[in-house]
Amino acid sequence: MTNANVQMQPARQGNGLAVAGMILGIVSLVLFWFVFVSVPCGLVGLVLSILAMGRAKKTHTGKGMAVAGLVLSILGVVASVGLFLVIWFWRDMSTSLADSWRSIRDSGDPNR
Repeated sequence: MTNANVQMQPARQGNGLAVAGMILGIVSLVLFWFVFVSVPCGLVGLVLSILAMGRAKKTHTGKGMAVAGLVLSILGVVASVGLFLVIWFWRDMSTSLADSWRSIRDSGDPNR
C-alpha cells in the first residue's frame, strides 16, 4: 500500500559556517586564559560568523547561531587580551614596586 499523493520535502540544509563560528566562539570564551588558543579561535570564529551572517540572508538559516558566534568570539578575544594586559601590567608594576621598596629600605639603613 503506497500513497502516491504524499510528497517528500527536501531536507533543509543548515548553515555550517554558523555552527563552526559558534563553536569556535564558545572555545574562545571558555579558554580565554590561554591567549595562544583563545585569540586564534576567536578570530577565526569571528570571520566564520560574519560569513555565516551573509549566507543566512540568502538561505534564511543559522542567523541566530551566527550572531551568537559573533558575540562569543568578540567576548573571548576581548577577555583574553584583557587578561593578558592585566597580567603584563601587574607584573611590571610589582617589579617597580619591589624596586621602590628595596631602595627605600636601603636608603634608611646607615650600615649599607
